[in-house]
Amino acid sequence: MAMVFTNRHRSRMGWARPSVLSHRACAVLCLHDHGAGKRADGPVLGGSLDPGAINQRDRATGIRLLPQATVAQGQHGNSWTRDIQGIFGIHEMGQFLQLWQMIADTILTDESDRLIWKWTSTGAYSTRSAYLATFHGSVTCPAWKMIWKAWRPPKVRFFLWLAQQDRCWTADRLARRDLQHHPRCLLCDQAFETIHHIIIACPFTQQIWHEVLAWFRLPVGCPNQEDSLLDWWNRARHNTPHPQRKGMASITLLLPWMVWKHRNDCVFDRAQPSIAALMSKIKEEATLWARAGAKGLRVILPQTCDVH
Repeated sequence: MAMVFTNRHRSRMGWARPSVLSHRACAVLCLHDHGAGKRADGPVLGGSLDPGAINQRDRATGIRLLPQATVAQGQHGNSWTRDIQGIFGIHEMGQFLQLWQMIADTILTDESDRLIWKWTSTGAYSTRSAYLATFHGSVTCPAWKMIWKAWRPPKVRFFLWLAQQDRCWTADRLARRDLQHHPRCLLCDQAFETIHHIIIACPFTQQIWHEVLAWFRLPVGCPNQEDSLLDWWNRARHNTPHPQRKGMASITLLLPWMVWKHRNDCVFDRAQPSIAALMSKIKEEATLWARAGAKGLRVILPQTCDVH
């Protein structure tokens, strides 16, 4: 939030954001935050900065603050530049030059003091704009609907979110950190292990996809080895009858989760890959999900399964 001052409001500058500039340059921080449209008698340099904002190293270099300086005084002949002293590094010099350019375009007016909230076009604060500001710079996940909308246990949602971000500890991620890993996928012993290989491209997983979709009688094809899970889900969703879509969405995440657990059994418990054993566990887990509240699975489960 930008703040406009006059000589009637001699506010201390401890509120300024030290992360915008280095500690050595934070004496002129308020010029950067205030921008255009400020009164000519508003202070540029506060009477003092918060002591916590200046560390011992900066004190040793000798920062000198001009007490009670105004914006107009600081702009006159660029006098504000002479009140920053100390040792400048490359990073600080870049910030200094950037601030100089901003100040050169600052226009002072005789408007009354006011608060300006930069996250709205009107400059007025609103709770909604403050909430949205917390997401500024965040990156959206295109698979959010697939992960968070369909019914599934929270741990499965979290696993699929990690898988979508390529944050699972597969062999390729272990190799990037020079950690011990298996040279090939333990499920097929044919290719290097990645999260995409485990849940889509592995021949072992491809067979599981075929068996599961056939058991649930879903009219969709198996994912191609080049598909991402999201691409296949978007395509399969449109080819699935509407009453079966929720069940298909649950299966889309149940199967990768069970394959991942089977892979971990092979890695940590030295179990042998088994399509029959994994299919038995998938059928049992799907029945438990249906009992726990996955209504979409109740629609597509075979009638021989007891979900009550």
